[in-house]
Amino acid sequence: MNLPNYLTYKNNEIYIKNINYKKLLSFGTPVDIIILDRIKDNINVLKNIIKKEKSNLKIYYCLKACYLKKILQTIKTYGDGVAVGSNLELFISKNSNFSNDKIIFNGVGRTKEILMKVLYNKIRLILSSETEFNNILDSKFKKINVGLRISSKYLGKNLKINAKYSNIGLSLTEAEKIIIKTKNTNININGFSFHIFSNKTNLNDYYFAINKLNNFIKQMIKKYNLKIEYVDFGGGFAPRILFNSEKKLEDNFTKFVHLLNNLFDKNIELILELGRYIVSDSSMILSKIVTENNSWKFINIGTNYLIPALGYNFFIVPCEKNMKNLHKNIISDTMGTIISKYTGNKLHEKDNILVLNTGAYTNVMKEQFLFKDPIKIYIENNKIIKIKKGITEGEILKYHG
Repeated sequence: MNLPNYLTYKNNEIYIKNINYKKLLSFGTPVDIIILDRIKDNINVLKNIIKKEKSNLKIYYCLKACYLKKILQTIKTYGDGVAVGSNLELFISKNSNFSNDKIIFNGVGRTKEILMKVLYNKIRLILSSETEFNNILDSKFKKINVGLRISSKYLGKNLKINAKYSNIGLSLTEAEKIIIKTKNTNININGFSFHIFSNKTNLNDYYFAINKLNNFIKQMIKKYNLKIEYVDFGGGFAPRILFNSEKKLEDNFTKFVHLLNNLFDKNIELILELGRYIVSDSSMILSKIVTENNSWKFINIGTNYLIPALGYNFFIVPCEKNMKNLHKNIISDTMGTIISKYTGNKLHEKDNILVLNTGAYTNVMKEQFLFKDPIKIYIENNKIIKIKKGITEGEILKYHG
């Protein structure tokens, strides 16, 4: 894999958006470097194809991946909306000034109180269980529009999905049962959703599921005269850095958009909920090797921040050009241990490194122990535009009482 285009070596020293890493060292390490331009570019790569293919596909951001406010402000400018799954995420999206019509509430295990709050605010709601449907049956609203989430295991054929997560949502039989129950009620089914897991660089995995869902939707329209306004295909796209080339990404996504254009009527809104793809490779950690021995090297950040969440892919590159390859997932524990066989004798104590692809499911899932919370530095248009201190020991103690 090649270095992403926002990193270059000049005189054997790495530059991040034309900023020498040594300038960032003045803030100490570790530093969480967030490139807002990359978020914009990640969205626009897809939007340019959507525009070219004359599709009405919308790019929503799956907020659980990262909810730093500066990032959300950038997404609000260049994306189409946000998808949230909890009351906290709903609060965060409203705090970042997303209007109700730009929010999708698509999650699991939500209480009746939360469901009613969402309906009252006319936020797009997608139900994932019969229990959630039963919880809104006695609502006093004049009219309710809701979508239904279909479990990917009822749409897939040899899909490479995690069985534990494929259970989220309804079977086709359960979905039809709910549709029948809506007869003579104030509830209208106006959309469908599914999700086939994450980190896909080959979008062929979507095609069978999309075709099967489309056939089911057509059957439901014919049998029950449904008026479908949207179809939500969830997320699952890998970060852009994981595609072997820009051409592979563009070819895959163009083929994906062609399929949607051929299957769905133009008056149906089509939606993607992308998390990792939008933010993961926009961030990196500037760190330092603090000690070493014959078998191990230790950096000053570990899995307390670089959470090994399902589907993670972190890459290490040196700040001085002395190691050719990007080595993946070699930070092995909370102590920031690197196995020496990956770096040989090329990296040593006091050397600086970058850990790439750290923008998703890290600061939102971090654990407050062992290492300090990194300073956050935001870069836009080749300039540092904001510096935010990490959480202090005093703030951690206050939280824990």
